[in-house]
Amino acid sequence: MNHDGSAIDSKKIESSSKSPDCSKQDNQKKWWQWLIMYPTIFIAIIGAIPTALGYYKSWRIGVPFDKTQIALEQNRLWQKNYECSKSEFMSIKNNHNIEVGTIICLSGDILIKVQSPDAKPVFWWVGLKTFESNDQAAIGLWFINRAQAEERLAPIVVAQNNSVVLCQRWLDNGRLLRRIEIQGKGCFDEVVNTYTGQIEKRDSVPCDQHC
Repeated sequence: MNHDGSAIDSKKIESSSKSPDCSKQDNQKKWWQWLIMYPTIFIAIIGAIPTALGYYKSWRIGVPFDKTQIALEQNRLWQKNYECSKSEFMSIKNNHNIEVGTIICLSGDILIKVQSPDAKPVFWWVGLKTFESNDQAAIGLWFINRAQAEERLAPIVVAQNNSVVLCQRWLDNGRLLRRIEIQGKGCFDEVVNTYTGQIEKRDSVPCDQHC
């Protein structure tokens, strides 16, 4: 009887010593079984990664999710045409004092500046490749239709360029510092958000050509 009891006890000890490994193997087996049994969940998680990255990019650059690609393209065109963007704008103005200026770069890309009375100017790039896209072509048609409507309402005249870019430099990937001299008003440092084309900040500064 004693020998049988000791044999049973030794088996229990051996079984208990192996139980953690066995349990771990069971858990691993259940994990892989879970993936095999529910592949659609795994596929859904993998498929959601690009969307999650898109939302992260949107949050990082501070634009709506559906405008992320457009904003990234605007920033890319600022970087591509950095030197050209310092050129003088050719502008027109109507009798409502709304001014639209353009810079046509050698790359074929066009920088547009819209200046309304008592408001900071807004910049927008129209890339050469833009015209190959139907969506961007629709944007171009909107500009044309808007300009035609304004022309019917008010005469368009050539505006004298009254601002010159003295210097500019990147503050970071999406913010460009431009020092401009405005005739009769002095010099200003403008911080342009190159994702949105909006001026985030404007400060009066000495007319120094070194930013």
